[in-house]
Amino acid sequence: MTRSVDRRAALRLDSARRPRNAFGVVLLPSALRPRDRELERAAELRAWYARFEHRADFARAFRELPESGDFFVEALRGRLRSLELRFGDAWRHFGRAELAARREPESAARLVRGVLLEMFRFEANFVAFADEPSTCLLPPLGAPESISDTAFAACAELRAVLEIRWRCEAVARLRSGQFDDAAEAFRRLDRLGATSTASRVETLLWEAIAARVAGRCGLAATRLEVAGSVFDGVDADAGVTRTLLAARLVAGHELARDEVARRRWKQLFDGIAVPEPTRKLCLERARRQVRGCLHAT
Repeated sequence: MTRSVDRRAALRLDSARRPRNAFGVVLLPSALRPRDRELERAAELRAWYARFEHRADFARAFRELPESGDFFVEALRGRLRSLELRFGDAWRHFGRAELAARREPESAARLVRGVLLEMFRFEANFVAFADEPSTCLLPPLGAPESISDTAFAACAELRAVLEIRWRCEAVARLRSGQFDDAAEAFRRLDRLGATSTASRVETLLWEAIAARVAGRCGLAATRLEVAGSVFDGVDADAGVTRTLLAARLVAGHELARDEVARRRWKQLFDGIAVPEPTRKLCLERARRQVRGCLHAT
């Protein structure tokens, strides 16, 4: 009995220490809360993630993932290949992750994993088909409308998943030219509040792009300015997150045709200590995300 109580206490402490980040909500507490025999694997993945964020080396991070075919390893492999713009490989790993998830018994954790995988695929397809018409093959997003705003605000773990889920929905509507619906979805996210500084920057950047594409240049400039100020609060050790967001700020100012701001952010972006291949991939990814929205006009 004592051992069981101690173990539950250790699990609660472990959950409190888990990082939250903008890397697609990998390592979410609700999704990663392990069974007793999975404690070591969960710790291994968290350590891997910390190294990945700090080093920002996509190829090395892929090689250092554990030799396993479980859901999180395959989903992370797919995510990494997506960041490298290797979408064929990414989709294969996402397919394996889906098969692994289906082998799990029905549970809240399995539901969360399914939502995460849906978002990973959506993001990969959005970038892969950026230069295609707005009818490109984006995966359908079945909105969890049964989740109330009150429940969302009360559960931090649920918020972390659904915040990105709803942001994907807003982006999908933007991509389809449904500007009013996209704006309302972004306003809902604003009302509910962000789960992290990085997530707040992410939403502001999408709002800026949506406003610019809809011809609301003043609002777009304001959102970019606010995003830039909030960016300063992003963890300095989060190399991947900072590089992805800074690249989006560069691309956003390119869209706004603000050359002074673009040069300022490009200088900051170039100064982030990450491998050069990572820098180039992140900037190309950001520009594709902007181009994808332009097809909605």
